[in-house]
Amino acid sequence: MPELGQIAKAIADYDRAIQLNPRAAAAYLNRGIARRRAGDLESAQTDLAQAVRLGPKNANAHNELGLVLQSREAYEQAIASFSQAIRHEPQWAAAYNNRGNAWSDKGHRQRAMRDFNQAIRIDPRYAVAYYNRGLNWRRQGALDRALHDFDQALRLDPELAAAYNNRGLIHEEKGEPDRAIADFDRAIGLDAQFARAYSNRGNAWRTKRNLDRAIADFDKAIALDPKHAIAHFTRGQIHEKLGERAKAVADYRRAVALDPGYPEPAEALKRLEGERVPAQQKPQRRDPSHMRRRS
Repeated sequence: MPELGQIAKAIADYDRAIQLNPRAAAAYLNRGIARRRAGDLESAQTDLAQAVRLGPKNANAHNELGLVLQSREAYEQAIASFSQAIRHEPQWAAAYNNRGNAWSDKGHRQRAMRDFNQAIRIDPRYAVAYYNRGLNWRRQGALDRALHDFDQALRLDPELAAAYNNRGLIHEEKGEPDRAIADFDRAIGLDAQFARAYSNRGNAWRTKRNLDRAIADFDKAIALDPKHAIAHFTRGQIHEKLGERAKAVADYRRAVALDPGYPEPAEALKRLEGERVPAQQKPQRRDPSHMRRRS
């Protein structure tokens, strides 16, 4: 990919800068950011930790380190890093937003809400903070408040595909499949590679009993994300309803292989084949809304 090639070139340039000056905090910071974007989180963490050691008052270094730690599910450390960023730059809305995401990942919804609120107070036009607060409201079952925040996020940033996707989920939960489909259409129009939006639209078509369109959307979701266990399971349910037993079994088997702790496809497979499907590990989190924006 051209972007990865550009990142690799940038990393090589930062390598040379560090060779010339091993105490160049900015070079470690920028190389850490580049490595994070390339997906090399371990090396990114090493670089960003060094950037913090060399420049302990650099709020951006603390923030970037927090993003890496959060991606590695080291939430306590991530929160500490975002807190340091806020300490050194108290009016930085993005740092509050990012700490709110980390609190949310830890399940501390109220602490997350306080941080999203503060981000919005600092910058009332910060679309991403409204979006993330909407996610937080939705996870608490406050659908109307979530809907209001997604609406506001989209007024501020009409190209925020994830907000259309999550607003569509709320419309579906509220029994409004046509409005949900319209939002999933917008999400897909903005991001044609958005597998979750195809899957979610497939669910809405299924609700409307348009099974051909539902299968087409699940086919597309799976083509974009072959490891999407929910899409395999739900497509299997539709195949079973249509009497296509072999296709249903294949989808259920794939869903079980992808997520052995996902009980529904295991139970469906057992019912169709009379197989003994052993219990596996604790189910993984499967949240179709899990696409957030950070800064």
